Amino acid sequence: MSREEVADVLGYSVRSLERWEDGRLPSAKLVIHALTNVLRDIPQRQLPPADFSFIDLFAGIGGTRMAFEQAGGRCVFTSEYDAFCVKTYKRISGLSTTS
Repeated sequence: MSREEVADVLGYSVRSLERWEDGRLPSAKLVIHALTNVLRDIPQRQLPPADFSFIDLFAGIGGTRMAFEQAGGRCVFTSEYDAFCVKTYKRISGLSTTS
């Protein structure tokens, strides 16, 4: 789901979701519980076939991922520990990362 879709389902603005993600607004337990329930009930979307799959370790801001995806690949896992890189990665790609 996109941020816009999640915000619409929860009845909050995209900006509010971004503030929860960034930690600028305290995350209410009720909102997190509602989001978990919403995401659990959504059928898994079918992704188009990819030429290859890859993991993006030490992802930085996502440049390698973008290049591999343009070449026909699908990222199945991303990892980055630097908080500033994670924030930039999320902003650029709109994706979740494991930090």
